[in-house]
Amino acid sequence: MRAKRKRRKSEQEREEQEREAEAEKTEAEKTDPKDSLDESGEDTAGEKISSEVSMSTWDTLSIPTVVHQSLETMGFASPTPIQAGCIPAAINEGKDIVGAAETGSGKTLAFGIPLIYRILQHEAALASGSTSVAKADPTEDESGQDGLEGEVKDEGSEQDDEGGMEDDERVGEDPSMMTGMEANEGDNDLIGDDIEDDVDFDDDIDDSDDDVEDDDSDDDDDGEQVDMQRLKTQMKCVDVVDNIADEDWLKAGLPLTSTPAGGLDQEKKLFGLVLTPTRELAVQVKNHLVAAAKMTNIKVAVVVGGMSAEKQKRVLKKRPDIIVGTPGRLWELYQLGEPHLASLPDVKCLIIDEADRMVEKGHYAELSEILDILNTSEQRSSRQTFVFSATLSLIHLGPLRKSLKKAYKQDKKDKLDSVMAKIGIKEDAEVVDLTKREGTASSLLESKIVCAVEEKDIYLFYFLRQYPGRTLVFTNSIDCIRRLASILTLLDCKPLPLHSSMHQKQRLKNLERFTGNPKGLLLATDVAARGLDIPDIEHVIHYQVPRTSESYVHRSGRTARQAKVGLSVTLVSPNEMNFYRRLCKTLNREEIPSFPVEHSYYQAVNERVELARDIDKLCVNTSFF
Repeated sequence: MRAKRKRRKSEQEREEQEREAEAEKTEAEKTDPKDSLDESGEDTAGEKISSEVSMSTWDTLSIPTVVHQSLETMGFASPTPIQAGCIPAAINEGKDIVGAAETGSGKTLAFGIPLIYRILQHEAALASGSTSVAKADPTEDESGQDGLEGEVKDEGSEQDDEGGMEDDERVGEDPSMMTGMEANEGDNDLIGDDIEDDVDFDDDIDDSDDDVEDDDSDDDDDGEQVDMQRLKTQMKCVDVVDNIADEDWLKAGLPLTSTPAGGLDQEKKLFGLVLTPTRELAVQVKNHLVAAAKMTNIKVAVVVGGMSAEKQKRVLKKRPDIIVGTPGRLWELYQLGEPHLASLPDVKCLIIDEADRMVEKGHYAELSEILDILNTSEQRSSRQTFVFSATLSLIHLGPLRKSLKKAYKQDKKDKLDSVMAKIGIKEDAEVVDLTKREGTASSLLESKIVCAVEEKDIYLFYFLRQYPGRTLVFTNSIDCIRRLASILTLLDCKPLPLHSSMHQKQRLKNLERFTGNPKGLLLATDVAARGLDIPDIEHVIHYQVPRTSESYVHRSGRTARQAKVGLSVTLVSPNEMNFYRRLCKTLNREEIPSFPVEHSYYQAVNERVELARDIDKLCVNTSFF
């Protein structure tokens, strides 16, 4: 009897303690919301949270919060006009986009943000559709009852009674719910900090994967316990996902990684394809996309010629969501049956950058093959297509007329229609054309120097000595670059060449050196003129008059980017006057102003240039013996 009374008393005391604890918890729940209110009744906790993510005009574009945060870390406080014009139509209405704006206006993010949004939207749908499988499949016993699932649900219900903070904290701690930055730092770092290293960057990725596999198999004795704990963690994440509306999930930009390992990722298809005319532009676009998506688990890969095909195949085995590439290498790997490219016809987003050059007849035969596959696919109607360029609306008076039986001038609508038909743009596409008739940025100062052909070296050297700063010199031929590189090296100008005959590794190395030198000098053909975002170029010199207005606009667009002031100087010889007049007519100019030259320096500059030429000729002649 005494033992029974002790047990009864102990039970009563325990029940009393539980009632007191429950009362304290209830009181805390009642008073917690008031703790975040100041005397005026405003929610100070809400102010603190909202202050962490500054409000800006980005908020009106329906972009995911994680993308907004990435943009802020990149220093983009508000969208540019081309971004504000394209993103709402692409995200809210799902329209195809044709965008044209001045070079340096932010076109990459104008298509990159909608692309990231659509991938998050797609994965949100997959996550919501796969939750029932994740719950029912792995732990169901022979009786058909899922004991573990019930245990998890009971734990979840107890946690709900005690407040929602534990669930939120668990999401933050669970590796399966990480932000995705860890994944991007490995899988997306295909180029790495050392951009010229095209040999080792893939090996680094493979090594990181091997480390993960070693960790998983490190302790056989604890294998079952680890697997069970991982399964419980994943299923708790599924319960959290079920309580979040798809729209909220997408808006928050959560990484959608609650699918168990070995699940959907192994079957993941290519989602977005970005095609560019040059390798350098492909690398640049990839870097912009990685930066914008760094807080997600979206993977981006580069597929270009000039780099090891085998290493790029290894990259594609990781099944990236987005491929940025040039048509040649992409078509080569597709023909070889690369598995991840088998889903190319079903791609959900297609982006053509520098579209005017990409679709010109005689250029990029592989692009036509790729477009034929995409445009005959049954998925064409559900595909979203983006076409961007700096000069889509300009009349092209150059090589195009040679391909026509009867020469005629394309007006703006004719050219736009031909581009849309070739690529497969829908008829209701949103056209955002912010280009002026002139085609160049308003902050660009344009000028010319009329001189004889043999005087061009003299005026070029004069300019480089009188106006130091990061300078990009364009020529129309590789031979001209080689000759200038030799002479300017003798004149101690330290030129860096960039042309299509160079090995890709050396081209990237020269670009990096030029970017890192505030007084750098780069000699380039048009290979560098298409979309490259080299920061703070002060001067662009057209050593030879460009043959088309589009080349002139793209060349000049390497400076005066993001509303910064830049200078463009064109050296015009008498035999180039026809090209110059045609250029002015297309750009709706009467004349380009003359560049002021201090002729008192001419004699001294001429003597040094002539001496450098003589030495160069001696070097060339002695090389034959």
